Amino acid sequence: LARVRPSKDEPLAAVVDRGYTVAFGRAPTAGEKKQMLDFINDQRTVLGGEKPQAVDQALVEFCHALLCLNEFVYVD
Repeated sequence: LARVRPSKDEPLAAVVDRGYTVAFGRAPTAGEKKQMLDFINDQRTVLGGEKPQAVDQALVEFCHALLCLNEFVYVD
């Protein structure tokens, strides 16, 4: 989480970019970025909105989702 957590002025899109770079060594496609931004925002809403704990937990869920993608699990 510490490697992807945004600074105060950083947009969530940068978090998605950094997460993909750390996990897969590449930038996300436009579709992947949109899906993950929607996912993070949905999780944040469910977990309490703008509370710092809700944002952190949503980012944890994002990291978990990255680790569950086929690209991470299976090596070609």
